[in-house]
Amino acid sequence: MTPSKTTWSALDLALGTLVVGLAGWLRLGWPGVNNFGFDEAYLSRLALEAAAGRIPAVGMPASVPIPNFPGAAWLMALPYLLSSDPLVATLFVGLANVAAVGGVFYLARQGWGRTAAATAGLLAAASSPWVLHSRSIWAQNLMAPLATLWAVAAFAGLIRARPGGLFLFGFLGGFAFQVHYSGLTLGAASLLLIGLFRPRKHRWALAAGFAAAALAAAPFVITALCCRPEIIAGLREMLGRPATVDAESLRQWVGLIRGDDNLGGGWLGVDLTGSITLALVALGLARLGVGAFKDPDPVRRPNVIILAWALTPPVFFLAHPAPLYANYQLMVLPSAAIAAGVSANFLPGRWTVLIPAAALVVAASQAAGLADGFHRLATGLPVDRPFSRPLFLVRDGRPVVVIAPGDAPEFDPEPAIFDVLLWDYPHRIVDGRSALIIPNGEANLLVTSPGLPALEELQAAGPSAFRRAEFGRGGWPPVLALTVNNGQPPGFAPFGPVPLAGDTEYLGYRWRRVGDRWRLSSLWRVGRPRPGEILLQFHHLRAGDENGPVITTQDVRVSSGAWRGGDLVIVWADFGALPGQGPFWVDTGLYQYPEIRRVDRLDQPMNPQGPIRLGPFYTD
Repeated sequence: MTPSKTTWSALDLALGTLVVGLAGWLRLGWPGVNNFGFDEAYLSRLALEAAAGRIPAVGMPASVPIPNFPGAAWLMALPYLLSSDPLVATLFVGLANVAAVGGVFYLARQGWGRTAAATAGLLAAASSPWVLHSRSIWAQNLMAPLATLWAVAAFAGLIRARPGGLFLFGFLGGFAFQVHYSGLTLGAASLLLIGLFRPRKHRWALAAGFAAAALAAAPFVITALCCRPEIIAGLREMLGRPATVDAESLRQWVGLIRGDDNLGGGWLGVDLTGSITLALVALGLARLGVGAFKDPDPVRRPNVIILAWALTPPVFFLAHPAPLYANYQLMVLPSAAIAAGVSANFLPGRWTVLIPAAALVVAASQAAGLADGFHRLATGLPVDRPFSRPLFLVRDGRPVVVIAPGDAPEFDPEPAIFDVLLWDYPHRIVDGRSALIIPNGEANLLVTSPGLPALEELQAAGPSAFRRAEFGRGGWPPVLALTVNNGQPPGFAPFGPVPLAGDTEYLGYRWRRVGDRWRLSSLWRVGRPRPGEILLQFHHLRAGDENGPVITTQDVRVSSGAWRGGDLVIVWADFGALPGQGPFWVDTGLYQYPEIRRVDRLDQPMNPQGPIRLGPFYTD
C-alpha cells in the first residue's frame, strides 16, 4: 500500500520552524568557535583547488592505508566558489546539518504524524554529538545530511515510486562512501532495501543513479590504476588484514545516541538526558520492528527504511580490519531521532503528549549545556581564532611570510592551516626550524609557534620592526605578527661573497652558543626566485685540521620554494656535544633534492662542486 499525501497545518509549520531555529542557533551560532586543524585545512585546500577548476581525483588521507575518494572536496568546493574564507565553508557545513534536522522533522511527519515529528525534531536539533559534528569542515560532518537526503529519496523512490527519488537513492547509495568511507554502510543499507522492496517501476532511474555514482568514482579508480601504485598496495594490505569481531561498534552506537560527546550536560546532566534519549530510541526501534513484522506488506511501509538506516552501521562494523571511531556512525543520528519520535505511538490517547514533553525537556537541557560550553569557549579562551585576527592583521597590502614548523601544506599542519587562511593573499611559507626569510622591503611575518628557532634568529638579526602583536588561538599556540624592513642584519662575519649557480650568494656566517648547542647561521642573498627546486644546505663539521675527518653532518631545509629576488635568507644548523674546544671547521653549500647534486660555485671554475669552508671555530 502507498501512503496518502500528508496535509501540513499551520501548527506543523510552526513546530518545524521551532525545530529548525533551534538547530540553526546551535550549529551556526558563536561563529569562530570552531576547530580548524590539519584535517579541515587539507580538505579546504582540495576544495579551493576544485573551486579554481583543478578538480582533485584523490581525496585527503584516511585512517586506513587508502586515501579517501575526492567526494568531500567536490562538495566543499560549493562554498569556496563564493568565498575563500574557511568560516563561510564552516557555516555551509552547519547549514547542511540544519537542513538535515529539517529533513528529520519532515520524514517523521510524513510517516508517523505530528507528535513523532515534534519529538524527533527536538531531539535531532539539540543532539550534542550532532551539533558538535556540524561545526567544522570535516568529511564525516557531511554524512548525516547525506544520509537524511538518502532517506528522503528512499521514501520518494521506494514507497511512492517516483523516478527522481529512485535516481537520487541509487546515486547516494553509491556516492556516500566517496565522501567518507563510513558511507559504505549507506551502500549496504541501499542494497538491503532494494532486495526487500524489489522496485519494478522506473528501474532505469535506479540504475542511472548507481551509474552516476560509478562515473563519479572513475577519476579516483583510474588514478589509482595508472598513476598511484601505493593506493593499490594499500588496498591489498587492507584486504589482507584479519578482521576483528567485537562489540565496539555497538558501544559507539549507544554512545552517539546517548550524547556522551558533550560540552556540558545542562541542568539534567549528560547521564540523565542520555538515558532518556536512549530509552526513547530503543522503544521507537521496537515499535518500528513490530510494525514492520505485523504489516501484511511490510516492505511498503517506511518502518523498514528507518530500521535499515539505524541498524546497518553498527552491524556493518561488528567485523572491522582497522580501529573504529564513533564518527564513523554519525549518519545514525537522524534515524535515531526519528525512532525516538516513533516511540510516541507506544502511549495511548492523551498520554502520547508525555513523549514530546520529555523530548522538549531533554532538548532544552542539552541546548543549555551546549550554549554554556560555546559561551565559555568564546569568552574564557582568547577568541582570536584562526578565522579572524591573523587575516586582518596582515592583509594590509604588504606581502606575508608565514614562519611555521614545516613548509609543506600537504603534510605539515601549521603550513596547511595558514596556506588556506591566506589563500587569496600573497604569502609564502618558510620552515622556521631551519630557515628565515627577510623579504626585500616591508613585509609582514607570521610566526606560528613561539618556540621556533626562527624567532631566535629574527631577534638576533635585529631587523627594524614596525609593529608587533601576539595573540592566542584557543588551544593552538599564540601567533606573533611582525612588520619588518629588509636590511643587512648585524652580527655576521662577512665571507666572500660566494656566488652560486641560480643567482644566489653566500654573504657571511655567525657562530654562537644557543642553550647547550653551538649554532652556525649562514646569510644568503637571493638574486632570483628558485620555486622549482628543492634545496638543502649541508654542514660537514671537521675537528682539528681543516682537512681533518668529518665528525658530524647537518642537512637542513632552506625553503627555497619560497625564495624571491632580493630576499635575505638565514639558514642555521645546531651542533651539540662537540669534542674539545676546537678548532672546528664547517664545509657548507647547497644541494638539490632528490638529485643529491651540489649547486655549483661560480667563483672557482676548476672545482665548482667544492664546498664553502668556514672556520676556525672555538667553544671557549
